[in-house]
Amino acid sequence: MSSESSSAPARRLISFLRSVVPAEPTQWLLLAGATFLFISPELRWWPNPSHTFLWDVHNPPFLGLPLVQWASLVRLLSLPILAAGAIGYFACFRRSLKSSRRTLFWILAFATTGLLAVCGVALFSYWGNLPSSHSVFSFYAGHRTMSLRELENFFADLGPGLRFASAGFLLVAIFTILARAGRATLPLRLSSTHAQMTTGGSLGEEPWDVAVFVPMMIGLMPLLRMIEALVAMPLAFWRPALFTPRLTTWIIGLGTVVDALFLAAFVFVAMGREGREVFPRRLRLPKAKYPALAALLTVAVFQVWPLLSYVRDRVAWARTDWVSSYPPQFLNYFGLPRLEALLYLLPAFVEEIAWRGYLQPRFIRRYGLWRGVFLVGLVWGAFHFSSDFSSHMSDSQVFIAIARRLAWIVAFSYFLAWLTIRSESILPATIAHGVYNMFVLAALPARTPPWFLVPVLAVLGYALFHFWPPDSPREGASPDPLPETSAAT
Repeated sequence: MSSESSSAPARRLISFLRSVVPAEPTQWLLLAGATFLFISPELRWWPNPSHTFLWDVHNPPFLGLPLVQWASLVRLLSLPILAAGAIGYFACFRRSLKSSRRTLFWILAFATTGLLAVCGVALFSYWGNLPSSHSVFSFYAGHRTMSLRELENFFADLGPGLRFASAGFLLVAIFTILARAGRATLPLRLSSTHAQMTTGGSLGEEPWDVAVFVPMMIGLMPLLRMIEALVAMPLAFWRPALFTPRLTTWIIGLGTVVDALFLAAFVFVAMGREGREVFPRRLRLPKAKYPALAALLTVAVFQVWPLLSYVRDRVAWARTDWVSSYPPQFLNYFGLPRLEALLYLLPAFVEEIAWRGYLQPRFIRRYGLWRGVFLVGLVWGAFHFSSDFSSHMSDSQVFIAIARRLAWIVAFSYFLAWLTIRSESILPATIAHGVYNMFVLAALPARTPPWFLVPVLAVLGYALFHFWPPDSPREGASPDPLPETSAAT
């Protein structure tokens, strides 16, 4: 009896996880393919810096250009690949088979255009540069023809960017073939569970405004960063001396404000007339305890790791070094963000308008509380993909970054959802979100590692919903039961 009761929570967790994944296994192909295409422009499209025989590590040229210029050129040439990934997310909501096939065609067309553009420029360098050239590809230019091994090495040196873009193209192509054969369908639907039958929803049955809102939000931030990079690029090339550390800090701060204002304008337009009429309710002033809880609990989350680090070092000192050295100082393990970090409250406020103010009530009404908050977290995590990847990542690090971001954001989403539902306002969630960003981005004495934040946030969210469940039925916020254990069998 005890073994059955102990296995019940695990079964319920497995059942819940099954309820938030696509009902058709083939739809994973489209989701993974769209994600790979979307993140590939952020990755490395040049040889690994450890291959020092290919380039001068002090001023590495690429195609006769400094590496920073080649990276900017790749970002420009890979724009169609980025568009293909965003269209891939949109394809998940296509309702008719005819429109779905047309959308899939555009994904493949855009991805092909971007891949041919980047690879074409690289191959042009091979045929156009002499062995005496400073191009990296002069390593291959000793002959005018390539052997299969040389061709393999040539494309391997285009890095994870090419590999993920190619894998994304291949996955979407396979899904397209299966769809034409009638073995894959759209829109994307979630597994049937008790929660879904009571709410009557599936991912593909979202209203058209939500179906457009989700992929547009995901694709908006990389577009904004691309525009900012195109504006700053001429100054960086022509007047690099202008970019002092102080000026760069101001530029980053100004970019944060511009991004937030542009995102706010988009969100208000995307919400539509009905959303804008309901929105003032989300801005009501909550009871004072909720903003206080938002700030204090978020700060407390970031004090757990410094406290554990202090206790560990104190114990180690007491065991070995208490005679020869001073004990660890308590205050050396703790710190607060700088005052200018308050700027992060602005983008947090705009994001909370989108996620907790607009998307969360709709997802909760359709999927129930637990699944609705979970799916909002997935969309919110994908929204941050454009800032999660960089050119120094290996293939395995990319997969780790995807898993870390989604786990991190989903765990945090339950805390923010609890604050929003209990207070009937997005302002407490804005405070928690802004304070969270301040600590994550601050240079603190003992930084909390991301892997440690996930379980702490998960425990916090579960404890809040378990001991102080929302009691307001407004916006469908009353908690729905987790799927029954029988659904897992």
